[in-house]
Amino acid sequence: MLPFNKQEYYSNIPLLEEHAKENCTDSNSKNCLVLVHPYFCKLNGEYMSKVDEFETYSANLDKIYNSKRKNLSIVLYEEPSHYAKLTSELVEKHFFDKVIFTNGSCGDPYKKQELNYFSNKNIFVGGMYNGLCLSNAISEIKENTTARKIVPIKQISLNTWARMREQYTIFPNKVVFLTNSQMPLKTRNLDDFFNKFFE
Repeated sequence: MLPFNKQEYYSNIPLLEEHAKENCTDSNSKNCLVLVHPYFCKLNGEYMSKVDEFETYSANLDKIYNSKRKNLSIVLYEEPSHYAKLTSELVEKHFFDKVIFTNGSCGDPYKKQELNYFSNKNIFVGGMYNGLCLSNAISEIKENTTARKIVPIKQISLNTWARMREQYTIFPNKVVFLTNSQMPLKTRNLDDFFNKFFE
């Protein structure tokens, strides 16, 4: 358990970082799955009208956590408050190799130098939301590292409400960026990704 009152998370980011470091497995593969704010909608009570799809999303994450990996690191991109409230418990189960804290609920890392971890790696991305934090995290990695490639995974990524209505599904077919300077990235099917990196 976290060694302080959970309401004090913002003034205790060094302690959050220490907790994460003590509980991460510290694998450093050339292939990396980044999960951006993966339980944001659960903590905010969203998508209750799409219960079946969200249960599928959650089950897909559970399958990833509980399967044996092959040459893959998993990184949690998380805001301090949600780490304190929920995802620290998943970190204590050693599901993640690294935690990168973000500035609130955006996809910007609290410490920009953390992006160096992604250099010369193949990056796969999931989480929420397409058009917001997920897109921003991908942009930050793309613009500030020498990552070999960046591929969003469909069934572990979520659209915003607006994009859900536009694409008729909570799972995005493409991940868009916050500016028009970059083309959308086509998502990859989870089964293909899973068959390559898990046993």
